Order: sequence, then C-alpha cells, then structure tokens
Amino acid sequence: MKKSIFLLLVGFLLIFGFSTQASADNQSTWFATEEDSRWNMTMKITGTEKDMQINLEDLWKVNKATGESIYYASDFLPLDGRLCNASTGDCTPYESFQDDNFGTIEFTNMKPGTYHLEIIDWEPEYTYQGYVSDKVN
Repeated sequence: MKKSIFLLLVGFLLIFGFSTQASADNQSTWFATEEDSRWNMTMKITGTEKDMQINLEDLWKVNKATGESIYYASDFLPLDGRLCNASTGDCTPYESFQDDNFGTIEFTNMKPGTYHLEIIDWEPEYTYQGYVSDKVN
C-alpha cells in the first residue's frame, strides 16, 4: 500500500514537473516603458539553448499628459530592447522591434545565465504598454 502511494506521488511530481518546464517559454508578462530603469522581464539561457526571441503583443500607446490610450498597430514601432546579464551586468546593444519582424527581436549565441530584458521607447510624450514574451531556442 505504501509503495503504491509512493509511486502515485512520484508520478504526479513527474507530470507536473514536466508540464511546468514545458510552459516556461512564451509566458506573457505585462510591461510598460516608463524610463524607470526597471527590468521588463527576466529569463534564463541554458548551455544548450543559446538564442532568445522576444515578442511584443497587444501593444497600447498612452499619452502621458492626457492618459489617452490607443491600440497600437503601426508600421513605425519606436521601441528597442536589450538583454543584460544579471551576474555580470554586461548588456547587449539595443535592438529595434521595428527591424525585420515587426514586434520581434532575436538575440543569438548568448552565454548561459540569467538575463533581464529592458524595453525603451523613443517618444518622451508617450509610454507603451502591452505584453512581452520570450522563447529560448
């Protein structure tokens, strides 16, 4: 009886452990470009997965003076992002979310570690809000 309960518990742990690991990529996190030097997301890069793709979703442009917000679906996206290593403080150069794949940037051949994502905008009278997700390849 004890052996059956033990095996059942181990089975549940394995199932939930694998499902939690599998859902680690592409979790959306709310962000806002407030120029406050806060990180918009934290992610890990392992030794085998060295490429990171960052995606913006459900983006809103908010006027700081009036609070008016509009859903943002435009060809011009004045947002850049970079990754900074949590241990060393070293950061990648800023990459534009406008280049190539609108709303997506890719960082390739990254060293293993924990990284913070910083998103900035180039329009001081506005802030941008939405969701950001990551995918490690």
